Amino acid sequence: MMQYNVVLSDTQLTTVGFDKSDKEIVYDPYPVSQNGQPLDLTKTKIHLLPERIPINFELIDPILREHAKAWISFACKSYSNFSLMNHWKFFKKLEVGDEAKNESEIEETIEQQFRELMTSDISATTKSVLRTMYSWFVEESFPFLMTIFLTCI
Repeated sequence: MMQYNVVLSDTQLTTVGFDKSDKEIVYDPYPVSQNGQPLDLTKTKIHLLPERIPINFELIDPILREHAKAWISFACKSYSNFSLMNHWKFFKKLEVGDEAKNESEIEETIEQQFRELMTSDISATTKSVLRTMYSWFVEESFPFLMTIFLTCI
């Protein structure tokens, strides 16, 4: 199973390091959503109010769990709660599993799943959101997402 190290700093930023990558993730674990709700992403479950939309990070593959939290931290300022729920559902679909032994195998697994989604019959709007998410992860230098693949989606 993938090991990662989560550190909450005095500056209220979370830094996540992975045993299968030299890259780190840094994000605000206490963002304020578009509608003014303070979120606590240090927990495994949150509820987006006023709709009471449950987001359970434990349902996301452990390798991508902190990626999802970082995305929610960033996106909650711009996207509606229903959009965030749909983004979370996307993360739930991605499965890396324990068979990926190193960073390149994890990248290939994620790339394959993105390709399948982008060539499926999902809506153009959903594909646009997926491109936006993937681009953000690449721009922020998150581990396990290949820059080269970005030109293909």
